[in-house]
Amino acid sequence: MRIVPQPINPLPDEFYYDEKTKWLMRRGADNNPSYRVCSWLQVEARTRDVSGSNYGYLLHWLDDDNRPKRWAMPAELLASDGSQYRRTLLMKGVKISSTSKARQALTYFIQRMGELVQKRAYSVAHIGWHQRCFVHPLMTFKPQFSKDEFVLQSLNPAAGMARQGGSELWRDSVGKYCQHNSVLNLGICAALAAPLLRLCSGDGFGIHLVGASSIGKTAALFPALSIWGKPSQLSNTWRSTGNGLEGTAAMYNDCLLALDEIGEVDPKEIGSIAYMLWVWIF
Repeated sequence: MRIVPQPINPLPDEFYYDEKTKWLMRRGADNNPSYRVCSWLQVEARTRDVSGSNYGYLLHWLDDDNRPKRWAMPAELLASDGSQYRRTLLMKGVKISSTSKARQALTYFIQRMGELVQKRAYSVAHIGWHQRCFVHPLMTFKPQFSKDEFVLQSLNPAAGMARQGGSELWRDSVGKYCQHNSVLNLGICAALAAPLLRLCSGDGFGIHLVGASSIGKTAALFPALSIWGKPSQLSNTWRSTGNGLEGTAAMYNDCLLALDEIGEVDPKEIGSIAYMLWVWIF
């Protein structure tokens, strides 16, 4: 059974939720019938960065499995025909009517509801520490006394980091198998230390595992990556950082950046790549 919550904020007068179909409806003008726009969707807050730029909308919805999802969507995506933001919403479980008037109504709904919501949040371009808050793709950790909310705002919802379970499950399924293995424990410690460095006024650091093949260099990365989400996210190699290096580093700001297969990169480039990473972490 699909359970749809009550609206977080009041809807614009032109819209309502159909109790039977659970769709957002747009009232027709001049006695025309109402029509479907999309499945349950809300604008939870209006976003902007601390300098008063990069405005956006914090969207909240439920997918077909009743899983709540949020995305701080840049307002610039509403320009043109809005196909990019609709593509992302469809991929993440929002149902959108295929008619052109429904697509136009959805853009209008987001903008109109953004005018009505009272809640404000600060948008940031990358994860990590922002003032006293740690912005994670899935949530923001902040002190209880902090009134400011920070959210990660990007052209696409963040991927790669996912909650797989709790600490007890991790200890039983990952941690206990790493006991008495110094290489595996080294990777785990690096992953745990990453978000604490700034709190301790410590510098970033890099670890390079050297040795023949099949001695566990790549294996050490998997338990380390399990700290932050799916070990399958080991898709970054030294070759992939050659172009767009700073963007790659920003994606893992204050977190663990695991790079594999240094042998795939041109030896003439490895020095400049390593230097760029070193500059970034300091």
